Amino acid sequence: MRVGGVKLEVHKGNVTLDELKNISGEFDVESIHSLNLTGRGLNELTDLQYCLGLERLDLSNNQLCRIQWIQNLTCLTHLDLSRNSLTTLESLACLENLKYLNVAANHIKAFDSVLSLKNLPLLTRLIFQEASQSLSNPICLSPSYREYVLELLPQICFLDHEKLRGKGSEFFYTVNNLLQHEEDTKGARKGSKTSIEVPLIGQEKDTERWGDFLSEINARSNADDLVDEAMKKFSALVEECNEMCVQCEHKAEWAKRKLTTN
Repeated sequence: MRVGGVKLEVHKGNVTLDELKNISGEFDVESIHSLNLTGRGLNELTDLQYCLGLERLDLSNNQLCRIQWIQNLTCLTHLDLSRNSLTTLESLACLENLKYLNVAANHIKAFDSVLSLKNLPLLTRLIFQEASQSLSNPICLSPSYREYVLELLPQICFLDHEKLRGKGSEFFYTVNNLLQHEEDTKGARKGSKTSIEVPLIGQEKDTERWGDFLSEINARSNADDLVDEAMKKFSALVEECNEMCVQCEHKAEWAKRKLTTN
């Protein structure tokens, strides 16, 4: 594997301090600011505690069970620990500069792990499960998972890639509801006829067939109404986004003129 143009060897699930030093042009591990060690079969990285300048660290798809050494890396802003074997996040409580954290596909099942993140004021993006939900944590199965996280961590703006607060949150929900409705509609109509068979007068049990026919018409009409309503909201949000873009362009032009005159 090459990191920063330097070949990085992995021995028995670990990376040595000498190998980490080779990454730095000044032979100083503190000069390493970004490191990608994804998919290397790592289970112990104690020497990483000396990389005090690390800001971005990707340790996804390894075999990590313990990460006590990470407490020294207080400069970290982006951390990916997804697809490991972690059961707790207590060691992250000191990472006061952390903004992004991905711990999807681990073995976290206690809400105490969320409590460990309470004192991270800059943490706005948190991932316990990916969109497919196949990469998840046991904690996500709790009916109160989402509510508990939002109550405990009011600074979170994105949870599991979902925007929760701010201008874009309503836009996200509208699009998500449209996609979900489309999936539900496909599932409901799977295996059935695309068109509705109109019963003929005089057929046997014509009353029952007309009842089924009208029920189907009403069901599809209700579904269409839901789609129409969602599309109206969608269009309104798009228009609002366009207006915001225009305002931003005007402000940028004004700032440019201001700098030019000064």
